[in-house]
Amino acid sequence: MLGNKRGDNFIYETVIFIVLNITFFVVMLLFVGRATSGAGFLEQIYAKQIALVIDQARPGMSVSFGMQDAIVLVKSLDKSKEGWESAQILEDVVKINTLENKVIVKIGSRGGYSFRYFSDYGIRAETRGNVFYILVEEASK
Repeated sequence: MLGNKRGDNFIYETVIFIVLNITFFVVMLLFVGRATSGAGFLEQIYAKQIALVIDQARPGMSVSFGMQDAIVLVKSLDKSKEGWESAQILEDVVKINTLENKVIVKIGSRGGYSFRYFSDYGIRAETRGNVFYILVEEASK
């Protein structure tokens, strides 16, 4: 009974192969689900656009971004935010970190996308309705 162990290795190899394949396909399904929701793509677009506009802006400028697509996507992905005002959702979605010069956009439940800008001007962000405003001020010394 203990002398013939050739079949044991075959079973372990098969089980490990099946477990690894299942894990791979689950990860792929999660990735495809996130990619098809469009959240990651919109996060990149908005973060890069906002950062590039900040880099090109001068003191005294006010720039507005219509972000209706992001609001609709947030409401469809997170049912708990159905009753929220658009301005509340945008405050939760877009953050500007002036200490690190970084724009952070987070539409989905996890992750998010950040993009750096180089401008040293003071940046103030406001939301009104479904519009996100950036106000550029002189640099605080």
